[in-house]
Amino acid sequence: MIRTLMTAQAHVHGKDPLGEKGQYFVVGPWSWQVLLTLISIADMRRGGRLISDDQFAALSFSTGPGIEDKVTCNVLADELEAMMRKPAICAEHGLEISDDAGEVKLHFTAKIFGMLVDDEGRLYSSARVTPENTARLKLRSAHSISRTEVLEFVGFLRSCNGFSLT
Repeated sequence: MIRTLMTAQAHVHGKDPLGEKGQYFVVGPWSWQVLLTLISIADMRRGGRLISDDQFAALSFSTGPGIEDKVTCNVLADELEAMMRKPAICAEHGLEISDDAGEVKLHFTAKIFGMLVDDEGRLYSSARVTPENTARLKLRSAHSISRTEVLEFVGFLRSCNGFSLT
C-alpha cells in the first residue's frame, strides 16, 4: 500500500554531508507530497525495509528524523533513479508523467487528489468536475514534481550519511 499524508514545505538537512550537495534540500509542499509517494513506492519495491511507518509519518509532517544511514540513502537513490528511467513503474502506482514546457513532471492521477490543474495552470476541484470534463480539459493533479527535482534529491541522498527534516 502506498503511504501518503499531507505535508508542509520540506527542509531536509543532510547528516555528515560528503559535500555541498549533501548539506540541504528543500522542495515545496505540493512537490514533497509526490516525492513522498515515490519514496513509498521505492520502499514497497524493496519489501518495506527502507523506512519505518514512524519515519514515514515524520517525513509526511516535514519534521523529525528521516533516513539515518548512508546505505539506505544509496538504496533509495538507486530506486528513485530507476523510476525516472522507467516511467511505467510510476504509472503502475497512480502517477502520470507529463512534459510541461520541456520539463518532465510526475503528477498524481486525478483519481488520487482533489486539486486539478489544466495546461494553462488553472485550478479545478475534482469534486466539481465530471470524469468527461477531466479528460476534455486535460486535467491532472496540481501536485507534481519535476524529474530534475527528483534527480536533485538523488544527488542529495548520495552526498549525505542520512537526513532529518525541520
